[in-house]
Amino acid sequence: MPALRMVWVWPGMGAPDQLWETLDGTATKEVDSFLRTSVRVCESFSRELSSEPVEARSSQVRFFALPGEAPDLEVSVVEQRSSLEVGHVYVPRGFHNLEASVRAGLVAAAVETGVLRLAELRGWNASLITAAMDRARSTTFEYRWVGPVKQRRDRRVVARLRGELVDDGYGRLSAEFTEAATGTVTITELVRGWNSQKSFDRAARSMRWDDTGRLTFSTGSYWDWQDVVVTADPTNGAITTTEPTIEPRRNNGDGGPPPVPLPVVVKRGTPEIVLLGGSGPTSDRTEVYDERADQLHTSMTENLEWTEWWRLVGVSEAYLPLWYDGDRWKTTIRKASDRLTAVRYRPVDSIPEDPDKARALAVRDFETLLYRIQERFDLPPHPPFRNP
Repeated sequence: MPALRMVWVWPGMGAPDQLWETLDGTATKEVDSFLRTSVRVCESFSRELSSEPVEARSSQVRFFALPGEAPDLEVSVVEQRSSLEVGHVYVPRGFHNLEASVRAGLVAAAVETGVLRLAELRGWNASLITAAMDRARSTTFEYRWVGPVKQRRDRRVVARLRGELVDDGYGRLSAEFTEAATGTVTITELVRGWNSQKSFDRAARSMRWDDTGRLTFSTGSYWDWQDVVVTADPTNGAITTTEPTIEPRRNNGDGGPPPVPLPVVVKRGTPEIVLLGGSGPTSDRTEVYDERADQLHTSMTENLEWTEWWRLVGVSEAYLPLWYDGDRWKTTIRKASDRLTAVRYRPVDSIPEDPDKARALAVRDFETLLYRIQERFDLPPHPPFRNP
């Protein structure tokens, strides 16, 4: 049976020097701080879950963070079974002005509350979940990693990478060199990497010794075009990079007052339907169209009018991907069991280069898909978009 191994908060990362966006495309200091804090908390929790996996139909639980109106940190989960386990966290005002340790504790309590609620609904072993979080708490969510060694061809030096996740939501990497003859250790300065165990593993796999006896490695990005290659000199620990790395925003508030009293974690009900999306393969030509389509999709989430409209289809999950391929525009709609799959196919060369026309086409295509769903299942007209 599959096992629960990963708990994380979407989107998992964002631009280093900008506020990370919420599910509906907005950006707030509170949610940005929650998201950045969640990286080290959730990676620590997931590492402990992996050491003693919980039997579950899904290998991961994904939370979405949103601005909250209440003074407390509210948590909800989608109670109906789905192929993807989903929860939501509503972040109160002033959250970003809390101390780092307090923020981390609240993030941990929020995700643990959500996962334990899912355990209650799904029959998971709650004691394993609690034990995993207790072990993560015992480390104060300090996530550190040491990679495998790589020996230089002359066997005089061995190298390995060290990584850690910090409170700004990103990792830091350094190279450690040990001279075989003397045992002398040289460690380079830290360079910004990416922000997961998988990114650290990618960095380790990229290690190479060049012809001058220096070590090269990547920063472990998910995407090649965002990756930076680091060259490290074992003789003095000096490093160079193929391009400057952007330093992340500091996750230490803006000097304003923290919430008083301190927020507590409370459960909140949630609509019982999941709306999933996705698109690809994207390119410069699809960028404006794709951004507008994504705005329309996310405007449906956390909107009770839309939830009620989708519920009339009679499913708990609607999957609405957008694929940029094929030789003509078309849609396909299929309902199987408790899931609706409604796909848009938009050929790249049919997207206007003019940004305004591309946005208008994205709206028209989405409206066409919704109208066809409406006709297929005899639904009333759909609610208005919040971002028309």
